[in-house]
Amino acid sequence: MAGVTVEGLVIIKIIKHCRENRPQLVFGELLGLDFEDSLEVTNCFPHLSKIEEEGEDQEKATNEAAEYAHKMMRCLQEVNVDHNAVGWYSSNYMGKFFNENTIETQFNYQKRLPSSVVLVYDPVKTSQGSLALKAYRLTDRFMDLYKTQQFSKESLSKSGISFDAIYNEVPIKIHNSLLVNAFLSELEQSGTNECDLERFDLQTNPYLEKTLECLIDTLDELNAEQAKFQFWQKSVQRQALQQTKWQQNRKEGEDNTPKAIPEPSRLDSLVYTNQVDSYCQQIKQFSGNNFAKLWLVSGVSEN
Repeated sequence: MAGVTVEGLVIIKIIKHCRENRPQLVFGELLGLDFEDSLEVTNCFPHLSKIEEEGEDQEKATNEAAEYAHKMMRCLQEVNVDHNAVGWYSSNYMGKFFNENTIETQFNYQKRLPSSVVLVYDPVKTSQGSLALKAYRLTDRFMDLYKTQQFSKESLSKSGISFDAIYNEVPIKIHNSLLVNAFLSELEQSGTNECDLERFDLQTNPYLEKTLECLIDTLDELNAEQAKFQFWQKSVQRQALQQTKWQQNRKEGEDNTPKAIPEPSRLDSLVYTNQVDSYCQQIKQFSGNNFAKLWLVSGVSEN
């Protein structure tokens, strides 16, 4: 896919939805058109944000959400508005967005709509002075692997899947109507628009510390997954030694062959490794930008 063209109004709706429900994570449907090798997102609407009570049937809540989405698309069709689903959007905090639920949801979307994408908006990172909105798609190799639901070490080696081959980032192009462009040009010429000074903020400690805390937590989770896999390897070795002894000492006609110990899934390890890489990239980018600002301020203070 060459890229995703998103209307400015859609981005405003997503930001508004996230701010109104902060700190709760929000989700919504993306509507638009699939045009050759690109995707056009022209409208969106939020999903039902229902907090499930204890004992409530989750399948019933899922069916209600799906019925609500179909009703919304039928209503949009009646008023002659784009109603074709092209993906979904989600909010996230501190860049932690890809987990098993996100992968499963995006897999179902791409299975039903091969050109669908997920837009991820991070309000915390946006508060640092730049719009944190990205589009992602699962890779074809990972889609084929996910269909089999086999995430053993052998299957990952055969498919050639590593932590950086789970999804691809799709370029985003923001499009505004001619009237919006004319209005923005008029505001710029009149000088009445307020200047955003958030990008000049020199206080880097809160965001950087929180990112490092998330990185440490993810490393602990990755270490726990590695410990599970090492425990499985030791259990298999112990079982092999016991089986050898049984074969040497067993009597004729007896079958004491133990059952094979199932190998734990390596999907969580892939996801955690990918998340660690994402945090490292965020720290690198954020630190680089702030070094440039501090260098600029030091030069100004000397003069």
